[in-house]
Amino acid sequence: MSTGISRNYTLSVGNMRLVADLRDASTGALIARVIDYKRDPDATRLQWTTSITNTVAAERAADDWVRILLRQLNAAHGVGKK
Repeated sequence: MSTGISRNYTLSVGNMRLVADLRDASTGALIARVIDYKRDPDATRLQWTTSITNTVAAERAADDWVRILLRQLNAAHGVGKK
């Protein structure tokens, strides 16, 4: 058999779930737990998927979570308020 080029096509690069616990630094007591899901926003058509496209999708989801966390932390600390 000869080897050839193959490509993988999928409808979605997948889903991700974030589970984060917010704990008191001195006591370790659980203050809050955040659970969030991200789905592939491009999951409407077949697309060529590689480890690179999967990594980009994971980084996009993580970037969204970072922006949300920073916005909430800034709001809790009064950053941006007059």
